[in-house]
Amino acid sequence: MQNAKQILNHPALIRYKVESGDTLWSISTIYHVPIQTIEMDNGLDSTTIYPGQVLLLNHPRLVPLEIPSTLKNVPRNLLPIYMQAAAKYHIPWTILAAIHKTETDFSTAGFIESYAGAIGPMQFMPATFAEFGVTAPGQTGAPNIHNVEDAIYSTAHMLSVCGFDHNPWQAIWDYNHSTYYVDHVLTLANF
Repeated sequence: MQNAKQILNHPALIRYKVESGDTLWSISTIYHVPIQTIEMDNGLDSTTIYPGQVLLLNHPRLVPLEIPSTLKNVPRNLLPIYMQAAAKYHIPWTILAAIHKTETDFSTAGFIESYAGAIGPMQFMPATFAEFGVTAPGQTGAPNIHNVEDAIYSTAHMLSVCGFDHNPWQAIWDYNHSTYYVDHVLTLANF
């Protein structure tokens, strides 16, 4: 979605050039255009899209996200997950992406373990995940520390419970007890 400058924009129409990793769902989520509308307006008979393909998006309800240069390598397929978790828990999506970048450089591999015993893509301590873990929409069963979607939603949940809306610095510090870490995440998130 970072190629906004390459897109021909008009108040009621956007020509969006598909990038590797894009899905109709992610494009629909970011531009708030229903998948069925995108399919109909572009004569698609399946949800398969290809890099380089140009899609017409009629009457998008918001301007595409601005991705801070500090997060330029954010995986496009994770943007809708960050955004939806952010919306549910009232946390800026850039904070979630910055934590993910800091912890595992956007890894989606579930079986990562730090020297301190933190586990998964968002590097939760097992006891902390047991307290704050939530199952992401579309996932089944108990919250899974190894599942990137559950981990992102759980991070947003924890930050919310820890009072992000009143004191973002303290909430991030509760996530990782390091002044350097908090300052780094806030800088990456352009917050």
